[in-house]
Amino acid sequence: MKENWAVLDKRFGSGLGLLRSYVAMVVRALGKKEHLVDVERFFEELDTEAYRQKLEQGLDALKAKIEWVQRDRADVEDWLFK
Repeated sequence: MKENWAVLDKRFGSGLGLLRSYVAMVVRALGKKEHLVDVERFFEELDTEAYRQKLEQGLDALKAKIEWVQRDRADVEDWLFK
């Protein structure tokens, strides 16, 4: 996504909300702390007005996923490997 951002923004940046949906979908698919840091750094210099709400929702979902894994990983591994 990062490598093709200029093309995506140009084609889908305004209008039907396709870029908003794409941003939310991609961010929610991630799951590691490194991903969170990378996404925040990538978007901090961009004008995110058109998709800010979806980006924030995606980041919130990613943060919740990271916290869940940190909190419950051992319990899930125990349950899976019993």
